[in-house]
Amino acid sequence: MTDDPWLKTSIMAKRGVAKGQAGRRHELSIEKQGPFHYVYGPYTKPVLTIEPGDVVAVETEDAFGGVITSEKDSPTAKLQFPFLNPQCGPIAVNGIEKGDCLAVHVHAVETRGAQPAGKTCIIPEFGGLVGTASTAMLNPPLPERVRVMHVDKNGVRWSDKITLPYQPFIGTIGISPEIEAISSLQPDYHGGNMDLPDVAPGAILYFPVHVKGGFLYVGDCHAAQGDGELSGVAIEQRATVTMQIDVIKGWGFAWPRLETKDFVMTIGSARPLEDAARRIEGWLLESGAQLRTGPHRGGVAGWLDRDGRPKFVYLEITGYYLTMAAWLAGGAASSEERRAMALEHGRQAVDWMRSVTADGAVPPTRLEELSGLEFHALEEERFPSVRLAREAAVAGHGRPAVLNAANEEAVAAFLDGRIPFTAIAESVREVLDDHLPSTLNRLEDVLEADAWARERSREALGRRGALRASS
Repeated sequence: MTDDPWLKTSIMAKRGVAKGQAGRRHELSIEKQGPFHYVYGPYTKPVLTIEPGDVVAVETEDAFGGVITSEKDSPTAKLQFPFLNPQCGPIAVNGIEKGDCLAVHVHAVETRGAQPAGKTCIIPEFGGLVGTASTAMLNPPLPERVRVMHVDKNGVRWSDKITLPYQPFIGTIGISPEIEAISSLQPDYHGGNMDLPDVAPGAILYFPVHVKGGFLYVGDCHAAQGDGELSGVAIEQRATVTMQIDVIKGWGFAWPRLETKDFVMTIGSARPLEDAARRIEGWLLESGAQLRTGPHRGGVAGWLDRDGRPKFVYLEITGYYLTMAAWLAGGAASSEERRAMALEHGRQAVDWMRSVTADGAVPPTRLEELSGLEFHALEEERFPSVRLAREAAVAGHGRPAVLNAANEEAVAAFLDGRIPFTAIAESVREVLDDHLPSTLNRLEDVLEADAWARERSREALGRRGALRASS
């Protein structure tokens, strides 16, 4: 891996077979690749087979297949749909099976080929700015137009007056579905044409594996793009992509994920956009890292244990979730002070969780988003669990872990109809009062406190459920 210190605490370094150590280097040139692929699927032989930890440098073609070279070119005449987004690969990895995770650390995305290396265009009935065959509009299509430009590390020279920032990334990357053959123009659960600018040098991608060997494909690199290809294309370029590839055994999930030093995200793709958001919402709920909107805003923080099971915090079933109760301490503080406090404590929480989960992983939480939230003090009398959470945060030691487990058990009992809403805080209080101080320095300590709190919670909840039944 590169020298960036955060990589040592990444999921790939902690859980990967190669533990973040780079192995043998491979070169996959255009000549070695041979014919490109225009679908993601298992029905082809790998062009390269590697070991976990190996580094691969891949020469990619641009999304147009190299046929757009001049501003006089006609995309309608030269491009042949659906043969766009030519993909290199597939690259197979020894030892990876269905149900595992393929991790890809992007080392570099470097522009290659003769100048002008960057191309973009408007294509009739293609992209979000114009009507298409499936989204017709009353106005006629915009006239097609091509722009070519010089691209290097100093920027993308749009014109003599305008230079765009050089922000290279991989537009299309993913792994093989189990039985489908999916167009390289389409994003889905396998990755594919995600066009996500975060897939840039330094990022680590995590793909759920569906076939033996994984079968990694890559292509369609960009020199610059906004958050979405509104015109259907970005600043397309040929590139050399350098990737370090690893395997995480037994880690299965539904949608691709991405990790950087600042955040971990999941990537959902669907039409309409609302369905993509729903898929992300479901994953966030499962993983225990979400942002809620409402009168009081916050998030849920947690971690994954060594078996990959989520451990997360629930504070009251009111729609008001807190990442750390300490964020809201000091209700007289200004909104800006509370926001700064939230961001700092959120970073500390994630750093602590990473430090005690050597065999696990920290769930997705995009910390910089917290800076835009509004935080309001919650009345302790109205929300008893806020008081409990504050007390646990102040006491430290093993109390936060005990609170987390007790809250989770109580919430499950409430949702099952076994206890009334008011008994949530009562049962958590009983478990906290019964807890002796302990120090949590290792994952084993956290799991032990968690198991203890769950046993005590079930005893307390059983009594409350019996009382409710008798009444």
